[in-house]
Amino acid sequence: MRIFGIILLSFCLCFASILSLKEAFNVKSNSYNNSISIDIELGKDIYLYSNKLKLYINEKDISSLINLPQSSTRGNENVYYQKLNLALPNLLLEHFAKNTTNLIKLEFQGCSEQGLCYNPQTWYFDLISKKDAFEISKPYKTQKTDKKTKIESEESSIANFLATDNFFWILLSFFGYGLLLSLTPCILPMIPILSSLIVAKSNAKFSKKYSFFLSFIYVFFMSLAYAIAGVIASFLGASIQGILQKPIILILFALIFIAFAFAMFGAFRFELPL
Repeated sequence: MRIFGIILLSFCLCFASILSLKEAFNVKSNSYNNSISIDIELGKDIYLYSNKLKLYINEKDISSLINLPQSSTRGNENVYYQKLNLALPNLLLEHFAKNTTNLIKLEFQGCSEQGLCYNPQTWYFDLISKKDAFEISKPYKTQKTDKKTKIESEESSIANFLATDNFFWILLSFFGYGLLLSLTPCILPMIPILSSLIVAKSNAKFSKKYSFFLSFIYVFFMSLAYAIAGVIASFLGASIQGILQKPIILILFALIFIAFAFAMFGAFRFELPL
């Protein structure tokens, strides 16, 4: 029990060291008399790739026209640490922002020193052209489109569903996905194993009801395992990549595989409690 507590505590510590997207990348915008600015404040041990940093005004790439701070070298890549300020003077904006309302798009990708790379990020800003100045809106993640012409992809619909934070429906949906996974070809090798368990347990008192019950228990808990894993992955998001790369997690899984290897050699046995 003490060993299990130590493993659980170490696992929790691994979770605490992974920054969320909001903590890793804090994007802000400001308007001034002669310019606007976009600031990207980076969290602890977070860096941005310079070649992944792109800025667009009305779909026109102006990345090469802005003054960027001196980058640092990390391996073979140029990166930025801590805080990045993108200043856009009015003279530049007047050349590309011809409309009253213009769209600025910011793209970048960053990683953590702990080995986790976040998904590429895209932020949007509304740029309002006034008489003698420009005004930039607060950043937002989803580009504004006409509701009548908006086509939502399957991935987006699933992401929006998970964003509702309704734990019951998320768990139920992943339970359904687990049932569907039990019908995929990769489960076929488990059929003879399950069949042998049913026949061995049924033995002399062979009955369809009892065999169905054993099959149901097997499929139910397999689906439940997929459901729990799916819910955990959905809440963790990209940070699960970094968690699974932690040495303690790799060691833990290696020990589990070693334990099962000993079981295959007859050191101990697992049996259904039926």
